[in-house]
Amino acid sequence: CNVIILQADGEKLTGSARLSKLTDGTAPCNNCADCGAAAPGKQLYIVCVCALDTSRSKLWSDANELRRLKRIQDTVDASFDAMFTIDSKGTILLLNDSAVELFGYNYNELLGENISVICGGEHAAKHAEYLENYLKTGVTKIMGKKREVPARKKCGTEFPVELGIKEIQTEDDGVIFAAFIKDLSQQKEQERQLRYRERVTQAAVDSSFDPMISISESGVIVSCNKAALNLFGYSRESFLGSNISIICGDGHHKHHDEYLQRYLKTGQKKIIGRKRPTKARRADGTEFDIELGVQEVVDEATGQRLFCGYIRDVTAQKLQKAKMMRHESSIQDNFFGPLATSAKGTKTPISRGTSNASSTDGKGTGRMPKRLLHHANTSI
Repeated sequence: CNVIILQADGEKLTGSARLSKLTDGTAPCNNCADCGAAAPGKQLYIVCVCALDTSRSKLWSDANELRRLKRIQDTVDASFDAMFTIDSKGTILLLNDSAVELFGYNYNELLGENISVICGGEHAAKHAEYLENYLKTGVTKIMGKKREVPARKKCGTEFPVELGIKEIQTEDDGVIFAAFIKDLSQQKEQERQLRYRERVTQAAVDSSFDPMISISESGVIVSCNKAALNLFGYSRESFLGSNISIICGDGHHKHHDEYLQRYLKTGQKKIIGRKRPTKARRADGTEFDIELGVQEVVDEATGQRLFCGYIRDVTAQKLQKAKMMRHESSIQDNFFGPLATSAKGTKTPISRGTSNASSTDGKGTGRMPKRLLHHANTSI
């Protein structure tokens, strides 16, 4: 057995002791030569204490263990994310510098505390229950997964984190849990700003009186404004995510994907950067005339391309133009007579008056009187 030997100078040494039987002068101790020999024929027992100084080897072993633990601590301290190790009761056994910085405690304030001190929301009061249920049932809900949960700083401020937990078996058949925590505050702020910019952009797009639609490389509608929804008669939910071919008229809906893929392969532009008249189709199937302009936008981060279409309903313009043509034709008929088509297909006015009576110049030429010509010019 191991014993502690107190030297005369008060220094303690670690030694070993052995109970041995002495017979016929044999030396019972193999560790030293200082043990006395037994008298012949006598059986004696002696406690042989060998002052083997194992203190230095013990210190050497302890030093190696300390160096190993320091390497472990240095490794976890190198992580940019907070790391905790807890036992089966939730007691913090190990943490790193990032955890200290993130939660606002000093190292000794957290070491030995229950992990619930950094849990946010209702999780602080229920963490012990979560841990106990897992140890009893083995049912994993967050073990080996990542999930977003609230955490709490020393000052009481709560913030979003991404939590990942791993179970580790110990040498004595126990378990400890390693938690890896990533602060999501900056990411959430960036997402909030992005949503704000998207709302501002959408509001600006919605303020346009002309319909605006953007599609992906596969022809899927990714955004639109209210004017587009009103023009084509769709709800936003049914419109977004649909293929743009649903609003293509004049037979183009069957070939639009083909047009798009051909451009992506060849880069040959036919309508991009230009305006052209074409037909469009409403949700009810009716077709109407539009003026279409398309621009290409490339996402620098991903390299993906979007195509933005600007649409103008020219139905009213077409009607107005037809009305003006009918008005001009009416004037032509009233003052010049109806148009006659020659054998070659050309049209010439037929004069209503060919007699001398209808002519003011007395020559019966059939020309329009000067006063009527003046009236026609001013009317037009």
